[in-house]
Amino acid sequence: MHSLAKPRDWWFPSMCLFVAAVSVYDAYLVVKYKNVILDTEQNPICLYLISLDVRNMSVFLPAKFVGTMCVIMVLTGLYRQERQMWFPVTAGLATFQLWLLCYLTLF
Repeated sequence: MHSLAKPRDWWFPSMCLFVAAVSVYDAYLVVKYKNVILDTEQNPICLYLISLDVRNMSVFLPAKFVGTMCVIMVLTGLYRQERQMWFPVTAGLATFQLWLLCYLTLF
């Protein structure tokens, strides 16, 4: 039987995909609004990375990609090793990403 045959087995990959998708959307918005991003970005770490190369985003985008992949790898490690911890951690992160998506889209 396939490993994702049960509906409950879809929780982890779905939440990881959602986390990654919101990260990609956030990066897209930074590139789209790069002309005003230094005035509107509220995360000081992101603001610093963006300010290193506002025109090409050559520091921020790779750092965001690497950071997102590290998070997905840590979540995967939790999923494989800590069967009791993966759900609250992954669900908490997915909930935060949902809040971020609403904030980026509505405000």
